[in-house]
Amino acid sequence: MSAAGPPQGARPPGGAARSAVRGEPTSAAGPPQGARPPGGAARSAVRGEPTSAARDAQTPTGSGFAPDGDGARWTYAGELTSTNAGPVLAAAAALNLPGNGEVDLAAVGSIDSAAVAVLLALKRRAADEGRPLRFVGIPAALASLADLYGVEEILRG
Repeated sequence: MSAAGPPQGARPPGGAARSAVRGEPTSAAGPPQGARPPGGAARSAVRGEPTSAARDAQTPTGSGFAPDGDGARWTYAGELTSTNAGPVLAAAAALNLPGNGEVDLAAVGSIDSAAVAVLLALKRRAADEGRPLRFVGIPAALASLADLYGVEEILRG
């Protein structure tokens, strides 16, 4: 063994991965990313209240999914592009899927192929949870992109 220390990527005794900078546990030591407690929406560990992401699934730019008052339906407002697709999807993961399975996309602004990817990820999640999910008010530009990628029937179904 060299004097330079353990091999790169080796874990210290005790097993938990640690940050090389501060010695704190890395994200690999925590729960899986996107994990939700049983029952769906993320909850505050202190008071059992919905987290800020569950209360407001919008990104700092104001774009995102918003459940209606009883959670039966979601609406989307704002752009959905590669710039905000990751945060939008992460915020949506903190929400229970809409109770009636409907997501209104009529207020979607600018889009690119990332919009199709986000919607397909939501459909996959719904299928995994055994829940229906349908998109209504699909703008023409989004329908054209979905058709181009051969997934329009998946989004409309």
